[in-house]
Amino acid sequence: MKKLLLLLLFSSLSAFPTGRLNLNIAVVNYDPVMENLPGSPRLHQATHWTDPTKMARDHVEWWNQASHGMVQCHIVAITNLNAWPAKSDGFRYTDESYWAIYTNGWKGGHKPDQFNYSTPFTEDVPWLLPMIENGQVDQVWMYTFPYSGSFETRMMGPGAYSCNSDGSAELGNSRLFMINFPSMERADTPMENFGHGCESVLAAWFWNSLLNYPGEVDTPYAKINDFALFTRAEANDPGNAHCGNVHFAPNSAGGYDWANSNYALSYADSWFSYPLLTNAPRLMNNAEWGMGVNHLHKNWWFQHMPQKVGLHNGHLMNWLTYYLNLNNASYPIGSDSPIVQTNVDLAGWFSFELFVPPGSTQVTFNVASGLPVEFGLRKNALPLFNRFNWWGANNAAFDFWQTNRSTAHTITLSSSQNFNQGLTGYWYCSFGRAFDKPEKRPVDSASSYTVSAEILPKPAAMAHVSVEVSAPAPNATVSGPVVPISWSPTSLPCGVRAFYLAYSANAEKGPWTDICEDYHYQLNSPYQWSVPAVTSDCARVRVIVEDVYGDRYTGYSAPFGLNTPCAPKPAGLLARIFALFGFSVR
Repeated sequence: MKKLLLLLLFSSLSAFPTGRLNLNIAVVNYDPVMENLPGSPRLHQATHWTDPTKMARDHVEWWNQASHGMVQCHIVAITNLNAWPAKSDGFRYTDESYWAIYTNGWKGGHKPDQFNYSTPFTEDVPWLLPMIENGQVDQVWMYTFPYSGSFETRMMGPGAYSCNSDGSAELGNSRLFMINFPSMERADTPMENFGHGCESVLAAWFWNSLLNYPGEVDTPYAKINDFALFTRAEANDPGNAHCGNVHFAPNSAGGYDWANSNYALSYADSWFSYPLLTNAPRLMNNAEWGMGVNHLHKNWWFQHMPQKVGLHNGHLMNWLTYYLNLNNASYPIGSDSPIVQTNVDLAGWFSFELFVPPGSTQVTFNVASGLPVEFGLRKNALPLFNRFNWWGANNAAFDFWQTNRSTAHTITLSSSQNFNQGLTGYWYCSFGRAFDKPEKRPVDSASSYTVSAEILPKPAAMAHVSVEVSAPAPNATVSGPVVPISWSPTSLPCGVRAFYLAYSANAEKGPWTDICEDYHYQLNSPYQWSVPAVTSDCARVRVIVEDVYGDRYTGYSAPFGLNTPCAPKPAGLLARIFALFGFSVR
């Protein structure tokens, strides 16, 4: 019986319905040639640190693992600089002066020890910013070393906000991007950098600046938001451990204690069934997250982060959208298709996008909320305004903003009022910040909102759209582990904003189980389906195509056979066995 339970437990965690996010990465290595040393080695060679180019390739694979294949990083440029990074006052070390502090310690190091975040883009790699602006680069991985003075991450651009350091608009770029600063000295820590950046960004959207580290309690506890609940650990919420945070595994007794072998009851598995959170808690220890290896713990943490499509309590259910899709982390809406969300903490931020087709003459946005909120509108990117003005992000990016909080906001765009940008294209609206700071929430801040848009003349649904599903092939027997799903929609002149893939083991009668749901993530045909452990002689695949207006069109494959044995994952097996045999919580 226990063997059966173990197999069922593994199979219940196997589905991760998500698409693909292709991230273009520029790698910049501050790795000067040490001409003061015999043989003139690069800095990483002289210090016996890790080759930063190798680190970057490792980090591509780590992101693949951390996101169940969702995040596909593509290194589009690698630059090895024979230069020392500039400090905030313009100072740069020389080979001799840096080697002196490397060999003798910080004594004699330059002050202020602060990185100059604009100089790389104005002097050292000036060609990089235009690549960011035209979309060739989405994120910069800038490899440095001890005493370079950089934070772990930095967000740059209009409306940039805190991501482990203050946001900055000093470069004058119009497209938000993030710089990550892994250290060549610590090859296993970059996922920690990424994790801290993600914590900060999610804290901004959920309006929880506390991050649930020990001694910091989100108030009021009864109304804790989803992100704060995700970060619960034994150290800061005994008996209610979930996934912890970047410094705390679920069973950690203190910071950086992800090698702890003691068992603690954790609800981490429940996040695979988000938003229902139905998977049962079980005993866990460091066998789950890599026995104390830093990047394995961070990969595990990211793997548990929700990766679904849709909205829950007002927020996107694919949280990595917020972190990695900075310029348009939003939910699509169609004309005359109101969206209503309840049980929303209106202290948070919420964002929506609307495609306006050619020939439109008027667009009206409406937001109604149960508590007074601010409201902003911008074309082609998210409107942002002073999201954390007490954290230093005082720059703004919007076409229209109402800072006076109100429970109803309406703005109509027309040929005479379109901020000189024309109506055609994507428009984004954001609203939220019902309170100045998280700790100023009332005892019950849960409320609701309704957001809607109207386009004139009204877009008409396409009458003759068909969705042809060509694979799996008719009467084939699918045995996995990976099988392509192929489809092709016809007659969608304005394009597709979402695909929804599902399968049924009982032909078209259902029930249907999600394979992949997607709108911001580039889901293309053929999609590589990780086939579940199911046996059926009349299975089908369903593909729903959603156009830019929100209209949906459905296609089905012909019946085929499924015959895939259950294959338990090895990671965490020992902990699962111990849990089934009833080991007690520490």
